[in-house]
Amino acid sequence: MRTRFWRQRTKIISATLTLIASLLLTGCLGNDEEDWNGKNISGLMPELEFDLINSQGELVSGSDYSGRVRMLFFGFTSCPDVCPTALQK
Repeated sequence: MRTRFWRQRTKIISATLTLIASLLLTGCLGNDEEDWNGKNISGLMPELEFDLINSQGELVSGSDYSGRVRMLFFGFTSCPDVCPTALQK
């Protein structure tokens, strides 16, 4: 009975270690180049120039995020029902 327990435990541990090793090695097989699945719109849109206040109360501008993907969300401030819920997300 005890031998059966140790055999099952050894199988479970071996399977777990094999799974962990495969997951770790899978990460090493990826491309070194970043794949970007978007459309390059450089030159199609005007430069995004803005001066806004961030959530920490600091002034930020478009140049602070130069070379990075920028996403802005503007929520309405005068609708009592839906807006507070949308702005919390």
